[in-house]
Amino acid sequence: KGRDLEKFHIVLASYKIQADYKYGKLIRDQVETYTGYNSSMNMETKLRVLREHITDHQKEMEKTILETTSPILELFWWKRIVMDEFHESTSWEYRVRELFKSVGADHRWGLSGTPPIGSSLAVARVAGILWYSSEDLNPYELPIVATDAGAQVFLDKFVRQNSSAQVEAIRTVEHVECVDHTTEERLIYRQACHDQGIFDLTGGYDNVGLASRAVLLKCCAHFGAGNKDSESAGAEVRRLGDSKGQRIKDLQGQFKLELSRAQICGFWP
Repeated sequence: KGRDLEKFHIVLASYKIQADYKYGKLIRDQVETYTGYNSSMNMETKLRVLREHITDHQKEMEKTILETTSPILELFWWKRIVMDEFHESTSWEYRVRELFKSVGADHRWGLSGTPPIGSSLAVARVAGILWYSSEDLNPYELPIVATDAGAQVFLDKFVRQNSSAQVEAIRTVEHVECVDHTTEERLIYRQACHDQGIFDLTGGYDNVGLASRAVLLKCCAHFGAGNKDSESAGAEVRRLGDSKGQRIKDLQGQFKLELSRAQICGFWP
């Protein structure tokens, strides 16, 4: 529910979420539910109508959003939205681009080692996602207003590049953060250790190879043991249990087959 999402200071979301057709259906359903408008409108209009409705009925909508199951990200107003690999915005389809433009936030950042600024038009499109417009660079006009002078003003004011000296001057502090696994997470991690032939970690990880460490590290970032489709750690444990159960059935079947052969041939192969 929205109330659960509100508890977090940081929310990580893949671009694939907003590109998924299921997410588009959530938007259509929630626009119709909250505004009463027909969902046949294009994505830009849907999201504009939704944002205007939330603004006009702020107190009423606040409680509704917190109780909404599977609320879309566009229902919330964020402190900051950070878009990683921002150069990929050039390849976003129309619907995904409009979704990112509609996510409300006090601050909007795009991170990229190769920002899409090859032309004034490309800069204007970037500016639109970051909610910037001026007389000489207006991504909201049709056709888009994109002069070289306007693009340069935007780049001078809002584009920052970290030099190696600046990065190296940042003081870093390392510390170990101990995290208690839930019962399900502990089972998944133990299974991953078993799959890698690791049965004793009392002496640490010094004798564990890099490939095995990589597998175990993935379990720290995702509850799936080689499977990213499980909905929860509990579902992943059930999947592992089903897999082991099937393995036992296969072994039992193989044993019965070998036993039958032994009885017919009069000797154990």
